[in-house]
Formats: sequence, structure tokens, C-alpha cells
Amino acid sequence: MNRILNDNISLNEAKMHKSCVVQAIDADESEKLRLYDLGFMPSSSVVPMYASFLNSTKAYLVKGTLIALRSDCSRHIRVSQETEVREI
Repeated sequence: MNRILNDNISLNEAKMHKSCVVQAIDADESEKLRLYDLGFMPSSSVVPMYASFLNSTKAYLVKGTLIALRSDCSRHIRVSQETEVREI
């Protein structure tokens, strides 16, 4: 299997239980500072762990802590994620 890097996707689009690296946060300054305080810093590792029934909220493992974010907030976090590609 080959691995490719999905670059610049939003965190709410990331695959569950697959590690991501935060690239940037595209939000206003107050929202950006709040996300920084929660641990969503550029170059930090984030793992999507759990999703609500309607996928409106997801829990992410950040620096050893589970943090829940609504999708309208997590869509501002740009990440890169490795995906596996099967050869045929």
C-alpha cells in the first residue's frame, strides 16, 4: 500500500481515528485564540475519535485530552492527513 498526504482539508472532513497535523486556522482572531487555547496549534497532532449521531459534533484527541467541537467550528481548522491507497 502507498500513502499519500491529503493536504489542506478541514478537520471535520478528516477520517475518524486517523492522525492529522494542524496546518492553519482560518477564523477570526477571537476564534483563533480560543482554538489555540484548546490545543489546536499549527503543527500539533489531532485525532478525530468520536462523532455524534448526526455528525454535528465530533470529539478530537488533542495533547492527551478529548475536546468536542461543533462542525461549524472544526471546519475552520485546516489539517493534513495521510491516507492509504491500495495498489491494484
